[in-house]
Amino acid sequence: MFLCITVDVEDSQYPWKNGNQLKSLIWGDLPGYEGTFGIPKIIDICKAYGLKATFFVDIFEYKTYGEDQIKEVIFYILENDHDVQLHIHPKRLTGSSDNLWEYPREKQMEIIRRGKEVLTGWTGLSPIAHRAGAYGINADTIRALKVNSIPVDSSMFYGHENCKVTWSHNKVVEREEILEVPITIFLRRSALRLWGLT
Repeated sequence: MFLCITVDVEDSQYPWKNGNQLKSLIWGDLPGYEGTFGIPKIIDICKAYGLKATFFVDIFEYKTYGEDQIKEVIFYILENDHDVQLHIHPKRLTGSSDNLWEYPREKQMEIIRRGKEVLTGWTGLSPIAHRAGAYGINADTIRALKVNSIPVDSSMFYGHENCKVTWSHNKVVEREEILEVPITIFLRRSALRLWGLT
């Protein structure tokens, strides 16, 4: 079995009663607990098992937290030898919808181009992969990725209401010169029984 570990790095985008979501939801610094349970813990677990992960960082969160705080997250991941790629929740940039598919193709091209420019400008590394926030893609998103020279997408989630185009359920496929690594889940029956779902 081939396993690609990916992590979406983002806050919840909803009001948070305990203050800074970057601290709580991304770094995992929780009141009343020692240590961190976010990115540092994920990286520690990966290290313990000799694994590498791709972290899709919601680049436009700098609009909420400032560039320095999002750069700190990105460079922490990179300095620990993991991969950072482009994650886009367009609402942070536009103030409008969070689904890319709700924007015309030209606007999607612009949003993706801006995200790529920001990430490349900060790191010197041009992203090769993209994940849409809320899996909100359509055929125009794929064309916008192609125009922006991002050859890999990992947004297609079979059966998800926000995902307006799916090429496969569990299989990595290529179409329109874009390699799609779909979002999939695998539940073992024993886990289902533990949760009382069978």
